[in-house]
Amino acid sequence: MKHQFGNKLILLLILLPACTGAPEVMSVLTYQNCEQLSAGVKSIDYAEIAGIRGSVMLDYKNDEAPLRSEALKFLALSKGVQPTSGYTLSLGNNARIVDDKLEIPVIWQTPLPDTLQAQMLTHPCLIVALDWPQEMQNKMNITFVDQNGELIATYPESTLQSPVSASY
Repeated sequence: MKHQFGNKLILLLILLPACTGAPEVMSVLTYQNCEQLSAGVKSIDYAEIAGIRGSVMLDYKNDEAPLRSEALKFLALSKGVQPTSGYTLSLGNNARIVDDKLEIPVIWQTPLPDTLQAQMLTHPCLIVALDWPQEMQNKMNITFVDQNGELIATYPESTLQSPVSASY
């Protein structure tokens, strides 16, 4: 009897993440110099990823088959211009559905106080891919939340109210 309960518990733990209804979210690019992006989140296509890094995709044709599936959706997240190096955005764990919105956790790292940083403007960004069901493309309500639970951006229609800017 005890053995059967253990098997059911293991099966439940394996299947539980699949029951959340949240699409798979994958980190595609974490980069420090995304000058083309303003603060907030925007939908991009596969070919734009290279442009955000300041390069081009050779021999890429828009009419080629999608990279993984028709449902793959790319979103680029930025907190805008930062005054020094040491700022990074990265994907957190366990995207989940909260109040009919997909909540994507991100980690926003800032340089520690009193540390030496290169005095240069940086543009950290995070690009994620979502395996979003095709029939739900018009119903995308997404929030990006940092490790402290603070809202960074929402999609669609997202811009930060006051992006961090350099002070001289």
